[in-house]
Amino acid sequence: MSEEIEKTYYPNGVLKAEVPYKNGKRNGIAKQYYEDGKLMLEMSLIEDKVSGVMRQYDTQGNLELESVYLDNSKYGVEKWYYPSGAIKAEIPYKEGKKCGIVKWFYESGILKAETSYKEDEECGEVREYYPNGQLKYEAYFENGVMDGEEKVYYENGQIWCVTPVQDGKEEGIAKEYDKSGKLIKTKQYAKGVCLQESKP
Repeated sequence: MSEEIEKTYYPNGVLKAEVPYKNGKRNGIAKQYYEDGKLMLEMSLIEDKVSGVMRQYDTQGNLELESVYLDNSKYGVEKWYYPSGAIKAEIPYKEGKKCGIVKWFYESGILKAETSYKEDEECGEVREYYPNGQLKYEAYFENGVMDGEEKVYYENGQIWCVTPVQDGKEEGIAKEYDKSGKLIKTKQYAKGVCLQESKP
């Protein structure tokens, strides 16, 4: 059984990467470094394939990304972090494809956005939120294409505009309101083209 560690270096002589080998194949924890010597990336390798935990760090040494792999494909929940350590995003994977509800967060921990995925395509509800937690935007997707009503809200919770969408294109009458709830504009759409705009 032969074991060795392959090392590569930056022009200034600083270690750039080290990859462990066993019996001619990559096996073990591979590491990549920034030019100042700080750890950039570490990943688990089994028989030339990424299998296990992969961690990525920013230039200050803070954990930025944590993923789990099986035979080069992502599995489970991938996590992104702010430099403070707070969760930035949670992205569920199955066989390398997004599958489930992807969530993004403000650094305060309040939910910023959530999108439902199936087989790497947006499928289901998409929502965005203001920093105070108030709903900002919502829409519905089917196989990666928007279908249904697209709604945008003011930060006070009042509806801003409602746009009917069919197969990814505006279709029908879109309505826009002011912050008090008064209708201020309507637009008539057909297959994504605005045919008429009017004010009450």
